[in-house]
Amino acid sequence: MNESQSAPSTGQLVIDTHAHGSHLLPGPFNAIHHLIAPNWPTDVGFGALRAAGVDALVATAVGDRLVTRFAWPVSPWRAVLRQLELIRSEAIASGCELATTRAEIEAAVERGRTAVILGIEGGDTLAEDLGRVDVIYDLGVRVLGIMHFADSPFGTICMNFRGADAGEEVAAGRARGLTELGGRLVDTLNERGILIDVAHADPETIDGICSRTTRPVIASHTGARALADFPRYLPDATLTAIAATGGAIGLMLYRGHGMETPDDFARHTVHIADLVGPEHLCIGTDMNGVPALLEGYEGPQSIPLLIDALDRAGFSAADIAGVLGGNVARLL
Repeated sequence: MNESQSAPSTGQLVIDTHAHGSHLLPGPFNAIHHLIAPNWPTDVGFGALRAAGVDALVATAVGDRLVTRFAWPVSPWRAVLRQLELIRSEAIASGCELATTRAEIEAAVERGRTAVILGIEGGDTLAEDLGRVDVIYDLGVRVLGIMHFADSPFGTICMNFRGADAGEEVAAGRARGLTELGGRLVDTLNERGILIDVAHADPETIDGICSRTTRPVIASHTGARALADFPRYLPDATLTAIAATGGAIGLMLYRGHGMETPDDFARHTVHIADLVGPEHLCIGTDMNGVPALLEGYEGPQSIPLLIDALDRAGFSAADIAGVLGGNVARLL
């Protein structure tokens, strides 16, 4: 951390709603990945979070076939369980604490430690066995992204890994939206107290989730489609539906598609705040899982760049504190 980027002091929690550990891919595949993608941001270890002022983050395993196939011949389910154990081990080795409630997050902060909340991105790994929700809950998972990069038995996606605005099944004629099984998954997650993350779902699936849920949901890393026509950004009606659940909308730091600088990040934040209120905003950096970051943003030590951009955009200190973590803390 350089002298101009000291850790933020907000008087409230600083929470990253979407990140990954530094072992997202098995070791050999991770090394090959960085050889063929040398411009990919350097992995950030959990040990860097406390000095950067990050109080808590949601660290997610990836449950769709995009990542779990690298663990073959291990099944996708076992691959996700292995990822969760790696996240747990990395967190403990880095001096972080695992947390499942806001009280545990606050207790970790009191002890000067960053809290790590376990999550899964891509409910595909559940297959059609909703009994697995009990298993992941008992393992400490408190956030589940129902969709990722493939249509599933639960719903449909907004963009596949190659950037097309539909999954393969929708491209082949499947109807978009939340399925009957997806509705039952929403009910089960509500009952168990696992926060539903709608990131990567298409608007039809998100609307179905928002209509079904009895608890707030989160879109952990997205942007405003009104400002840039990128499938991973959400239209105003869908952003409004998320906020109507009492939920939160996380701004992503992915560089590209009209989001190049911290000021672009602030423009998306202003648009969504004007639409649904600043109390529904948060941040999901996609740490260790995104191919390019905003200009000047090099990792959690660069959070002050976001604070400065929000300040220039006219947000009050209280609103900025909410965006940084205060707003999403109430959902955990």
